[in-house]
Amino acid sequence: MLQTKHYFLSFSTDQHYIQYYRGIIDIVGAFMVKNELISRFDCCIYLISFAPPVFEQFGRETGLPFGEHCIILNGTTAEEWMDTDAHRACTNIILERELKNPGHLKRTILAHEKKKNTYIEFFNNIDQLNLQELNTEELLGSLGTFLQLYYNQYASALLPLFYKEPLSDMIFKKLSERFGEKTSEIIAYVTTPEKDSFAYNERESMLKLMMDVYDSIGGEIFDKDPEAILALLESEYNDLHLQLIGHSKRFFWINNNYRRVIILSPLDFIKKMKYESLSFEHPKDELAIMEHTKQHALEKKKEYLQLIDKEEKCMVSLLSDGGWWQDERKKCNLIGNHILMKFLWEVSRRTSIPEDILKNASVNEMGTILYGHADIESIKDRHKKYFTLYCKWQNTYSEMGQIELRRYVENNNIEHVSEFRGMTASLGNAQG
Repeated sequence: MLQTKHYFLSFSTDQHYIQYYRGIIDIVGAFMVKNELISRFDCCIYLISFAPPVFEQFGRETGLPFGEHCIILNGTTAEEWMDTDAHRACTNIILERELKNPGHLKRTILAHEKKKNTYIEFFNNIDQLNLQELNTEELLGSLGTFLQLYYNQYASALLPLFYKEPLSDMIFKKLSERFGEKTSEIIAYVTTPEKDSFAYNERESMLKLMMDVYDSIGGEIFDKDPEAILALLESEYNDLHLQLIGHSKRFFWINNNYRRVIILSPLDFIKKMKYESLSFEHPKDELAIMEHTKQHALEKKKEYLQLIDKEEKCMVSLLSDGGWWQDERKKCNLIGNHILMKFLWEVSRRTSIPEDILKNASVNEMGTILYGHADIESIKDRHKKYFTLYCKWQNTYSEMGQIELRRYVENNNIEHVSEFRGMTASLGNAQG
């Protein structure tokens, strides 16, 4: 069953900071009636509050009229709404740029890589920094620098978000006229990213480590408890232990999201390997399957690309490169959330305000909180009512506001659904 949602909005009169919103209740209400919900995800205000300034920067950098963007939080769940007409307009502009100037997206990604590298370098430095040794001004200065680098790498990498769905629909319509029922298969292969996803990289790295463990010790080691496995590696297999430490440092952030940050330890990865060991005789077999699957997909991509014309190749190139870039953006965000939470933990330590309360604040309120000027009771209660982050092309509302929504859900039963279509985010593995 699919659902169509309609919202009715009213002011939360006890929130004085709503004054910055300049009629946003009417704006958001009208916006949500005519537009579509594009995603739902777990989050907290603190780890999603960067959205308005990032969208504002995206508009300045790309010149794309993205229309309106709204994130509505309720407790630990967010709904993301976007202007679908504006998305289609942006898609046409992006496609036109690529057709007139082939390789435009690849060059944009290359320029973004420089921003990303600066961001990762600062991340590595600040992750080693003892925040407790900084005074308040230094702490806020470091947070501000990190946020600006975070925005810089995030903003341009939003680009695929604006064209992936409209462009997927466009290419499906074009190809289905010629290929009929085979269209979905063709699109799945020709839009396969040629670079590996971070999930693929992590699993490949883990399996290679497991292969060395199997060859050096034997697979029976995974019959032991995880703590015993780790102790054995530490005491008798220094090279393998160093490999495990290296893997942990590379991928400790991989279970993060926009609500919580989990720092995975070597023991956590041992537990993961122990679980994986139940599904194969030797990890080299699983590595071979992964490699074969990847190569088969790329061979089919090459084959099917011969069947489409120049404009269609341009379209699938945007989807393929955009899929990988979107995955890289997520990777940088998960890494960045680790640092953002380190700042929040330090603010919590200095103020004795519990972490769960501070998660209801925005990153820009940390200074007010540290200096004791924030309305903590107001922040504490935010999760009890709907809370919005609203952005509009060339008129971004970077302030956040709290609203009350009374929701009416109209159920539309849609039967005989035989297919769901979408863009491949990355070439990799799924577990469930």
